[in-house]
Amino acid sequence: MDLKQSDRDRLATCPRCRTCLGVAFQIIDDILDCTATTEQLGKTAGKDAKTNKAADPSLLGLEKSRASEKPARRCARWRIIC
Repeated sequence: MDLKQSDRDRLATCPRCRTCLGVAFQIIDDILDCTATTEQLGKTAGKDAKTNKAADPSLLGLEKSRASEKPARRCARWRIIC
């Protein structure tokens, strides 16, 4: 996401926005961990499953994880705009 300086300033002063953005990032990271290769990620793929980490895809399944990421991303965008 390419942010203008004014958006960065709002992000820096908005804890709820940072939370939404952080949740969206973590969900996407968890999805990529089980769908991408080590080469694509630049880090070990499948690590969450191997360590039995309670990640979104293992708890909700891949489809629901993808669906849960969208509201978090929308929340972050809305808070940046407002």
